[in-house]
Amino acid sequence: MTHLFIINPQSGNHSINLVLDSIEFLAKKYQLKYKIIITKYPGHVKKIFSDLDSNQNRVYIFGGDGTINDAIQTIDSNLKISFIPIGSGNDFFRYFQSKYSIQDLLEETINGIEVCVDVGQVENKRFMNSFSLGFDADVAYDADKLIRKKTIKRELAYKVAALKNLIKPNFTEIELEFDNQKIVVNTLIFAVLNGRYYGGGFNPTPLAFINDGKLDLCLINKLNHFQIITLLKKYLDGKHLNNKNVQYHQSKHFKIKAEKEFSYEIDGEIYHAKNLEISILEKQLKMIVPKQFINELYFK
Repeated sequence: MTHLFIINPQSGNHSINLVLDSIEFLAKKYQLKYKIIITKYPGHVKKIFSDLDSNQNRVYIFGGDGTINDAIQTIDSNLKISFIPIGSGNDFFRYFQSKYSIQDLLEETINGIEVCVDVGQVENKRFMNSFSLGFDADVAYDADKLIRKKTIKRELAYKVAALKNLIKPNFTEIELEFDNQKIVVNTLIFAVLNGRYYGGGFNPTPLAFINDGKLDLCLINKLNHFQIITLLKKYLDGKHLNNKNVQYHQSKHFKIKAEKEFSYEIDGEIYHAKNLEISILEKQLKMIVPKQFINELYFK
């Protein structure tokens, strides 16, 4: 078996040389047969996985949420895969609250355990972590436009976009169907997660598990400015579920209809639609995690 290490050098919060040194040190320590691929262009990860023999490789993805999202679009369900976070957000991996260094995490993962985890799907696109529409998707969309103009840095772009949408928030009226229920809501935030964190650390779905066969929906109704600001801190910490303006649902399938086109994001990537179906692909992925992660905090 070949241990295949795929590194996205654009993920950017860690030195690539440090990552390479860690791989080479541990490969020598455990006498691994291994190969390193450094991605060269957007979409390269998808191409790698489309050509991969799932029976001959164990794969380690070094990147952020966008790299993970690329990987799962074409992945074979028989492939054993692990994720080592080196991105700017790493929201999916926040689920594990890991304090490991990159080298220690990699070593624990090499000696880790296989678990089957769920994957979300929106129409024909998969997501490992999150789908959202409303305020946070609008922030991501506006920040992306600023980043593409290359006039301000990424972190500042998100702050500017967040301020703009706080001053003048958009509310999206949708018809939502799930579990034989149909409701109409005018929503500020509509977040469906497989994991628990998104948006750089917000915790909308603290009750979620990545192997429970369900997606978790946090829906926040239309609010005034004072209510938004008051709720944000609780929303960041995952302590918002008792707020009267918050709805929380778990289901295998959600269907959304709207009169007007809205922006939505999947693991940070922006799209637009009027009608969507969101579903869970149960036990779709064979994921290798450190043995210490196998407990009731993270797995059902």
